[in-house]
Amino acid sequence: MRQDLNLARRLAAVAFTDLLCWLPIGILGFLALNGQTLGGEAYAWMAVFVVSVNSALNPVLYSQPVIRNHLLKVITKCTASKKKKLSFRPGICNIKVKEE
Repeated sequence: MRQDLNLARRLAAVAFTDLLCWLPIGILGFLALNGQTLGGEAYAWMAVFVVSVNSALNPVLYSQPVIRNHLLKVITKCTASKKKKLSFRPGICNIKVKEE
């Protein structure tokens, strides 16, 4: 049940952002249907920006749980037990525990 709710939230976020990205194109289309004269450049610029933003945003939204889980693992690894003295090596928080 909880997984279904999380999936529904993620898909709703994707649908909502897609709606927000494509809404300006739809508005321009409705204005054109009502007789407003709009240059082709307006459609071209809107399409260039909409496609770019939407294409960049969707992979982030689809992979958000994976990114969040990976970040949580890195954070918990980096903030290991305070009782141990830690030394950090280059990389994503590779922890080397020093023996006392």
